[in-house]
Amino acid sequence: MSSEGESNFGVSGPSHLTVIDWESTHYRSSVIASLVKGVYVLERDHQQNRVLTPTALAPPWWEFFNFQLNNVLVDAADYSFFGAVFELKSPALIKAPKYVVVFRGTLTEPNTRSRDILLDLKCISNRLHKNSRFKRALDSIETLVEKAGTANVWLAGHSVRVSHSTACWKENDKKGLPT
Repeated sequence: MSSEGESNFGVSGPSHLTVIDWESTHYRSSVIASLVKGVYVLERDHQQNRVLTPTALAPPWWEFFNFQLNNVLVDAADYSFFGAVFELKSPALIKAPKYVVVFRGTLTEPNTRSRDILLDLKCISNRLHKNSRFKRALDSIETLVEKAGTANVWLAGHSVRVSHSTACWKENDKKGLPT
């Protein structure tokens, strides 16, 4: 994700998907991959001070699929954007989620590298649940599940952050929330 072209949806996004088909595994995978890419690009926008500006590159990654950014998950330690909650604008569609909680993977940018790698090590040592990102993610997911129900909340992540999704879901299950 080092070049601007890769961050630009018009250049590297799946803009060929012009028909909404939540029944299609390929379509669902493309949407989720685009939302994950959107979180990476959102953090890059954040680092380059272009969030909420006309030059921001992240919004097309979710807007193309009729999602809106509902919430940004911000790391309390380094203030990086490690995840986001997306809300489908028209959730009445069959098999479509109302919310998707997405976690980006490790970035090697100077502003996030040390924190991301530290969390990678926590994951490897099975201590992922002992950090502020996990707590923030879990709180967001619990709120959404209570509000919209389990079937309406999807989780996605890239790289080591897939473990964030899995760990949060397991934690909800332990607390007796429907999973």
